[in-house]
Amino acid sequence: MNKKIIIPNAITGLSLISGLTALHFTFENNFILAAWLIAFSMLCDGLDGKIARLLNAQSRFGAQFDTLSDFVAFGVVPGFMVYRYKLSELSTIGIIVAAFYVFAGSYRLVRFTLKNHHDNHKKQPFIGLPIPAGAGIIASFIIFDNYQNLSARFFLITTFFAGLLMISQIEYLPLEKGKKMYTIYCVSCHG
Repeated sequence: MNKKIIIPNAITGLSLISGLTALHFTFENNFILAAWLIAFSMLCDGLDGKIARLLNAQSRFGAQFDTLSDFVAFGVVPGFMVYRYKLSELSTIGIIVAAFYVFAGSYRLVRFTLKNHHDNHKKQPFIGLPIPAGAGIIASFIIFDNYQNLSARFFLITTFFAGLLMISQIEYLPLEKGKKMYTIYCVSCHG
């Protein structure tokens, strides 16, 4: 067994633990700290793959562990967090939109995992908004809301559109060396 795989998997584990800690703080109504912990999970999620490639320590286990960690830290936790934070004020529609966000995140992860399994040697565009970006949208607005009081309806619309972007057919081109940001372009949104 390649012992180097322990390093990226430990970073993935740190992302998962950060997400679960965010869930704890969500239960305590400390939403700002929970949102910052989601941001820390995003940082860890960005590092684990880069370090795995740098160390030539990629593994099927690591890929599956990363997917599971992403589902919890960027799907379940932000969905529950935004529900507790504002969407609970909107009763049933708040529950539906929070659940839709979690569903969309899981759908996006499965689609990505299946595509990666078949095209693991080709650098392909991402289809749909990556789930960490969806979580980042929610966490960012919760932090921003600390300074500017946003309505529950604003969070409803934002959460719904984050979910919609994850299951969309919008392509996000992978970051290439030397470029500072993702190039985004839309293809047919009909599938």
